[in-house]
Amino acid sequence: MLSKVETMLELGGTYEVDKKDITTGLRQSLNQKMRRTSLVLATAGFLITGGSVVYAGEHSPINTVYHVYLADEAIATFSDEQYIQDVVDEKIEEAQSKNNSYTYQADKDLRVVPERTFTPVTKDRQGQESLRKVLNVEAEAVGIIIGDQESPAVYVQDKDTAADVLEALKLAYVSKKDLAQLKERQQERKAAEKADDKKESSSNSQVNENGTQKKKGSTLLDVRFDQKVSFETSFIDESFILSKEEAVTKLKKGTLEDEKYIVQEGDVFGKVAAAHDLDSDQLLALNPDIQKKDMLSIGQSLNVTVKKPYMEVVVSSKETKDETIPFQTIVKEDDTMYKGEEKVAQEGKDGKQTVTYQKTKENGTLVDTTVINRDVQEEAQDKIVIKGTKVIPSRGTGKLIWPTNGGSLTSKMGQRWGSMHKGIDIARASDLTIKAVDNGVVEFAGRQGGYGNKVIINHNNGMKTIYAHMSSISVSKGETVPQGTKIGVMGSTGYSTGTHLHFEVYQNGAITDPLSVLSSR
Repeated sequence: MLSKVETMLELGGTYEVDKKDITTGLRQSLNQKMRRTSLVLATAGFLITGGSVVYAGEHSPINTVYHVYLADEAIATFSDEQYIQDVVDEKIEEAQSKNNSYTYQADKDLRVVPERTFTPVTKDRQGQESLRKVLNVEAEAVGIIIGDQESPAVYVQDKDTAADVLEALKLAYVSKKDLAQLKERQQERKAAEKADDKKESSSNSQVNENGTQKKKGSTLLDVRFDQKVSFETSFIDESFILSKEEAVTKLKKGTLEDEKYIVQEGDVFGKVAAAHDLDSDQLLALNPDIQKKDMLSIGQSLNVTVKKPYMEVVVSSKETKDETIPFQTIVKEDDTMYKGEEKVAQEGKDGKQTVTYQKTKENGTLVDTTVINRDVQEEAQDKIVIKGTKVIPSRGTGKLIWPTNGGSLTSKMGQRWGSMHKGIDIARASDLTIKAVDNGVVEFAGRQGGYGNKVIINHNNGMKTIYAHMSSISVSKGETVPQGTKIGVMGSTGYSTGTHLHFEVYQNGAITDPLSVLSSR
């Protein structure tokens, strides 16, 4: 006859050994029996631990527990999934009570791992408290993906808002009316293509056979983005979801990109800053090694980090307008006329034309203009001017050379010391020679008041020149002097504070600024 323990083993049950109920002899017998049958029991699916024998078959008392992780951090272990669901539902209800326009779900990093165990250890209520503290819920949103970027540039509430954002970006560069008309034309074109009708109805056509618009003005041809734009629905932290206005602003501003600029000849700090949409303080902050704004040198590298928009709005339009064809001036030489003389043989007259352009703008900046049609109604008539080329020594050419061999301009024409300074002063020339600036006849050569030693040359073309403060004079009154002839030596006679040449120019009796008619030194 089998003992109670043996019977339970035979039946595939469990028997707990109790010291109070089992005598020492029986215990020893049981232990011997268990040792002898351990291999058989193990093979049959039993587990033997301490004083217990447990059958691990389909009817064994194995429990399932649920381990909760947030990312890789263990939070708690539960005896039932409902405890977890209750916390999730509670969090979602809390979020919806604040904003019921979103659909929420638990944080995507929340993981529940079930485990079957003989010795379950769970703390359901304490676990719920721990889970409440760390669990966040995420809201359903639509991300706008630009180009081949892996992640969205911005998130908005839904696809309608995303579409509104793209519409608003376009409306920043075209009018609502023009965009609506463009969409209408595109729909009509698609309908015509679907019906295999390649001809536009005359009532809708704005273009004739040669491509010229019948009406003057501008017509929008296309508005597009320079990169592919797509939408992606996902659940994210609610704080990342932007309003339409916020999304438009972010997409316009774009992302920071590091750029370098090499200083060119003529660059100044403010000019470089303005060229990169910065002010001087921003540019200085990007280049802390520069101590002063005016300390730039050719070839120097500057940081000009700026925000680059995520994408460009490309607008194509066609514009037809009437234009004037400006006449050209044709100059013909005549050796029978003195040099400096000219006459108009034919007056010029502007022409008329109608021109159709195709223009392309990127974010409002014109990047391309192409003429697609030109209709000339009236050709322009050239203006023809006859200029004399005959030169005689006593007549000036009208082109004045510099009166000294180099030198520095020490005073210009204008108000000086309370009176009008009628000419210019030249000093520190390579030598003291004074030259006739053009062909002419000496009208005066001598001393005259504050001018000191003075020479006046009449160039016989309406122009006279005066040279003053000379230390000596090399020509006489009535003498014909070719351009470049030495007429004297620079000095400090008359009312003068140092060795220099005072030089004046008169045209048809009117004083003229010498710098406006003299060639460069």
